[in-house]
Amino acid sequence: MLIRVHAASVDPGVWHLTTGQPYVIRALGFGLRAPKTRVRGMDVAGRADAVGPDVTRFPPSSCTVTASRPPSTSP
Repeated sequence: MLIRVHAASVDPGVWHLTTGQPYVIRALGFGLRAPKTRVRGMDVAGRADAVGPDVTRFPPSSCTVTASRPPSTSP
């Protein structure tokens, strides 16, 4: 499903990961000098622009609210 995002949120946990404070967050593998993943906000609200052939629950142009996962970097 391709979602046209109209709104996104950033909660306190995301803010701590992005800023690296407290500093122990950096040591836990989230990036010592800068965040490894630059965009952390994952809660979005928007409208479905396109859906795949196997999607039956959400028709195109339906409104949706979701908590998504970042793309996987592992093979």
